Amino acid sequence: MFYNYRMLNIAPLRVNDLDEICMDLKDLHRSGVIDSVAFSCSLTPEGNPAVDKGREYAEAFRQFQEKLKGCGLAVGILIQSSMGHGWTPRAPTPYQKIVRGSNGMEFYSFCPEGKEFQAYILHAIHQLAETLPDFFMVDDDTRLISGREGCFCPLHISRYNETYGTNFTSEELRRLAYEDDEVAHRYDKMLEETMTRYFQLIRRSIDEVSPALHSSFCTVEFDFRFSAKFAKILAGDNGPAIIRINNGRYLNECQRDVPQWLRKTAKQIVPLHSEAILLAEPDTCSHNRYCTGAYAMLEQITLSLLEGCKGGKFWITRMSNHEPASGIAYRNVLKKYKGKLKALRDMDVVWSGPSVPVPVPGVFSFPVCKCTTSGWENTFGRMGIPFSFTTEQTTCYALTELQIAELPEVELARIFQTSPVLLDGPAALALTRLRHSDWIGCEAIPWDLTTVSFEKWSERIISVGAKSRRAHLIPTADSCEELSSYYHRTSFYDNNPQYLAPGSLYYINPFGQQVITMASWEHHGGPNKWDGADMMSETRKAQLLSFLQRLSPLGLFYPGDAELLLRYGFSETRRVAYLANLGFDPLEEIPLCGEWAANASKIQVLEPDGSWRALEYTTANGFLSLNLDLPAHQVAVLEFS
Repeated sequence: MFYNYRMLNIAPLRVNDLDEICMDLKDLHRSGVIDSVAFSCSLTPEGNPAVDKGREYAEAFRQFQEKLKGCGLAVGILIQSSMGHGWTPRAPTPYQKIVRGSNGMEFYSFCPEGKEFQAYILHAIHQLAETLPDFFMVDDDTRLISGREGCFCPLHISRYNETYGTNFTSEELRRLAYEDDEVAHRYDKMLEETMTRYFQLIRRSIDEVSPALHSSFCTVEFDFRFSAKFAKILAGDNGPAIIRINNGRYLNECQRDVPQWLRKTAKQIVPLHSEAILLAEPDTCSHNRYCTGAYAMLEQITLSLLEGCKGGKFWITRMSNHEPASGIAYRNVLKKYKGKLKALRDMDVVWSGPSVPVPVPGVFSFPVCKCTTSGWENTFGRMGIPFSFTTEQTTCYALTELQIAELPEVELARIFQTSPVLLDGPAALALTRLRHSDWIGCEAIPWDLTTVSFEKWSERIISVGAKSRRAHLIPTADSCEELSSYYHRTSFYDNNPQYLAPGSLYYINPFGQQVITMASWEHHGGPNKWDGADMMSETRKAQLLSFLQRLSPLGLFYPGDAELLLRYGFSETRRVAYLANLGFDPLEEIPLCGEWAANASKIQVLEPDGSWRALEYTTANGFLSLNLDLPAHQVAVLEFS
């Protein structure tokens, strides 16, 4: 039987606390917070000979299983580790470990090709399957790229050499994986085959007991290219593939990187949403509020559901010790907002606005992912300017060097042939290297002129930091319009500044599409101290809004200076938007602009209980002022009609 689990909590198999843990789980289920629980079993081999963990966990699980029988809660098992997350136990097991690509050192995670390890895992999972849990979930230690950079142990070196008729050493193959694309792709394929066999091994062990048992899968960011395949193997013939994506915000309550985190989330959701049911990772690690606040957890799951997840894998029970008070705040928040979270799980929204597209499928990431820079979502996301990560409902495209590196050239060509585009200096440099300067009406070269003192735009001055970076834009088409200009002055009192080069250019390309190229970038307003300072100012925001409105009018945006994440889109017949307060200042009166604001006849907000409440607002001079209290970490979901 397939249990349609969406909201599950991870719980420890501490038999001494059995009654209290089960009472808590029943309460969470009765109150509508969770529909399932997965008890954590760490199967990574320990001891010499290896301890029979499968037997020990099975005995403990049966006691919890019996205590929870008949309460309506799906009771499953999380294989929290099998290969291993890397922590070396006091008594290691001498099976073959992974040899990391970055340093050639053994790592306490077991190579799935090892016969002794395979026999151990088959036996352990078989014993757990005999308890007939409602489901299994396999955790994300089952990987060979993220945090491993491959496995270059003797088993893999031998397999590679036998397959390709070579005689490389581990050191030679490690070096070639970083330097030779052909070797990297061959090795990547071999690693995929290794993990495919490993998941088939797990599925076979389950099937020997009960083919009807479903198993889901937890993926990681740089291995997710294979996630749909692996999840379908683990699911077997009983139910859809379920994948918990890798979007936890471990020990991180910095609000300014939320837009960048959203990109990480979308990079997994966009390629996978049609392949599997996706669960978020609202992990509170280390499972108390010294690590993750209750409202930070709520913000994570809320934004994940709005991005397309259909549930979450929660850790709201302290795992290492029996400390129930550490979970009270988490429970109170989830009980209060359960209705809202249920409504969001049932909502499918296609977000609109400028698209900062993610690659489909994911980019090649072995031995390391080279595409890790941030993009326009960081700037737009903190300024209340909308954006999306897909190609649906887009008003225009906003590209950085990241997109030029990630997207196939045929997709880049399609974008410039069919849509307006805003791009930054690094993107212009990258397109020039690819010999596509004709798409943007200029060539870009690394900055080779004297220091820029300021940028002048529409009679307004944009301050420029001494360490700011930019490209030197050289127009190649007479029809280029210079929208802003860079100047140098010898001192603050220099009244005759020297013109240097364009700060931004407007061009209608040969395909009839508008292109605006900005020379600056500065990490797009990211959270890294001063890196984004040049992008984050009142005048720069006015400039960006002017450019985007010229390319394609925005349906909704925030004209103020608070750090506000705003997005708008469509959910069947609904027009939906959300506002997330990324700053520390509580917001009360929130101004909004755009066609949605100008033509609104009614605006409702989604309440914690899942109902919709009409909001009061005033309109004047094209502005809409929303009467809405929005504290830090809070997300308001709105419906416009």
